[in-house]
Amino acid sequence: MNIYLAEVEYRIERYMRPSSGTYNAVRLVRAESLDEAREKVIKHYEEKTVEYDCYYTVCDLEVTEPII
Repeated sequence: MNIYLAEVEYRIERYMRPSSGTYNAVRLVRAESLDEAREKVIKHYEEKTVEYDCYYTVCDLEVTEPII
């Protein structure tokens, strides 16, 4: 298993509220491949969604293998 560096831009939208925001984060992801790392990051933010409260959407995602 490898460690990948994920730079993610995501949006949080609040249910029935006009405010929303876009945020940036850098995460380390343990995965077998770049594709699996991308899937894990997207799944992570999808699972943070709480229906009728706040919704998370990944807007941009770049995954690279760091030089260690």
